[in-house]
Amino acid sequence: MALKFYENLEIKLYKAKKNNLLELGFRYMIPMEKKSLLSRLSMFDKSFQEMYNETNGLEINWKANNIEQAYGNLEFIDFETIVGSWEGQVFERDDLEFNELLEFYHPFDNVSPEFSCGFIIDNETGTWESIYTHTWGERSTKSLDINFEGYITMLYESRAYKNWPLILLDIQDESFESDLIKDFKSHMSQLFSDFDWNNYLEKYDSLRLSKNK
Repeated sequence: MALKFYENLEIKLYKAKKNNLLELGFRYMIPMEKKSLLSRLSMFDKSFQEMYNETNGLEINWKANNIEQAYGNLEFIDFETIVGSWEGQVFERDDLEFNELLEFYHPFDNVSPEFSCGFIIDNETGTWESIYTHTWGERSTKSLDINFEGYITMLYESRAYKNWPLILLDIQDESFESDLIKDFKSHMSQLFSDFDWNNYLEKYDSLRLSKNK
């Protein structure tokens, strides 16, 4: 899944582009060469290792032609930046009094300019299984209740739709009438003929860590 998800995502988006439904852009980074960085990949699960052995980050963005505020984005950050220090960007020292996890939060996907998803990396216990979210400038972190393979699976199912991880958090809270979910269901059905909301819910449910222990 890890090696193919972005290729499959491109195919889905390209079909919509071919039908004049959206504009599409993408960019891949060259694979890593530093041995010191490659050795640190072992901290992460197999799916993440596979991806970052192929490309050291990637970007895909799209925008619907005839639907206002329908767009998508992913920006997988280069590995050296992911594992580096995020003090001064994700957190200041004072913030740790409110949420100590911020010190260990390392974004890997800039979902939007305001919002990211990342790993919790503790040098003592290793990388936590669940992916977390963080809104820039805030002190909260929230679990998506899926691992990295689950993340890229739901990213694909969401076609990288704007702020799609927030949809998963709304599903967790059973906030099915949120504005984001309403827009998502409407826009996805117009852009992608194979999208089915019930299948989307079932897919996320099948991937949730708390339900598969």
